[in-house]
Amino acid sequence: MTITQHSELRQLLQKLESIPENEISQVFENLWVPYILSLETEDDKALAFKLLYEWQSERLDQLLGVIQEFESKIAA
Repeated sequence: MTITQHSELRQLLQKLESIPENEISQVFENLWVPYILSLETEDDKALAFKLLYEWQSERLDQLLGVIQEFESKIAA
């Protein structure tokens, strides 16, 4: 993962912190999915998901269901 990609990920996580609970699913799909698809290697994608899981567990437990749903879609 490049420094630019890591910076983009940090900015994305900051945006996710500020959204209302009722908008999480839509915003997550519009921000996270394009970001993950922009990463070129499986290692970068795995690292992004790892960092997202760490961030999520510290801040927003309600994201867990949304993350699993979109992770399944991306893996398909």
